[in-house]
This record gives sequence, structure tokens and C-alpha cells, in this order.
Amino acid sequence: MSDIKEYRNEQGDLHKIDSPAVIGYYEDGSVKREAYYIAGKLSRADGPALTEYFPDGSVKSNHYLSDGQMHRKDGPAHTDYFPDGSVEYESYSVDGELYREDGPAVIGYYKNGLVEYEGYYEKNIWHREDGPAVIFYDQSGEVTKEQWFHRGKEFMPSPEQVDQYKNKSNAVSTVDVGIGR
Repeated sequence: MSDIKEYRNEQGDLHKIDSPAVIGYYEDGSVKREAYYIAGKLSRADGPALTEYFPDGSVKSNHYLSDGQMHRKDGPAHTDYFPDGSVEYESYSVDGELYREDGPAVIGYYKNGLVEYEGYYEKNIWHREDGPAVIFYDQSGEVTKEQWFHRGKEFMPSPEQVDQYKNKSNAVSTVDVGIGR
């Protein structure tokens, strides 16, 4: 049977400053889970509020929360890992809502490291202005399915929209590397 240590404040809420308020253990005594709470809510300003571990001690998942809501501005708010340490899944959230300004808010990976699927969100709904909001890939990286959404409503893109997206995706940027100077 696994053991759990909990730290509570005078009001009985899970609470501890600068260290986990809840620590769960595997039967062998190794750490299974660490959770930071402030006044009963998962919350941590300088790292993941919840970290889960595989039995060998490697990180299984990290969850960044503030005041009980998934939140991280400088990276994924939730990351799951394969047992070998490579990323399996990541999601980006701000103030509890799936959102990422410069890319997909949800990304799943194959064990080989290639992207399996990606989803673009705005305020927890499928949304993308300039391409498909949901994209699935096979294990070699080829697109197998695309779904276009605008503010949560699926639509069929016009041929012009598809062409603009494909031209943008296939554009090769050239950089002046100083050859011939």
C-alpha cells in the first residue's frame, strides 16, 4: 500500500510554502507524486505545482498551476513524458484556458519524437485564423487529417484558403550568409 504525507494550515486546507504539501509514495518508498498547495489550491509560482514520477524516479508529468488553474506563460503548462524521458504530450494554458499565441496549444508525440497531432485553441475552443486547427500525422510525419475550425465551429476551407496555407507552410526562407562578399 502506498503512503501519503500531507501538510495543512490551521483552517485544514492543504498548504505549505516553498515545498510540497502532498507527497505520495510507491510501496518501495520512492516518491510517486509531489503537489504544492496554497490555501487548498494547487499553486506554485516558480515551478510545477504537481509532478508525478515513474517508479524509477524519472518524471512522468509536470503540471503548472496558479491558484488552482493551469497556467504558464513561458512554456507548456502540462507535459507528459514517455518512460525514456522523451515528451509524449504537452499543452499550453494561460489562466486555465488552452491557448498559445505562436503555435499549437496541444501537441501529442509518437515515441520516435515526431508529432502525432496538434491542436490550435483560443479560450478552450478549437480556433485558427490561418490554417487547420487540428492536424494529425502518421509516424513518418505525413499529414493524415486536417480539420478547420473558427471559434469552435468546423468549416470546409475554400480552395484559396488551402492554397494560402500550403504556400505559407512550404515557403522557404532565404538567409544571406555572405557568400560572394
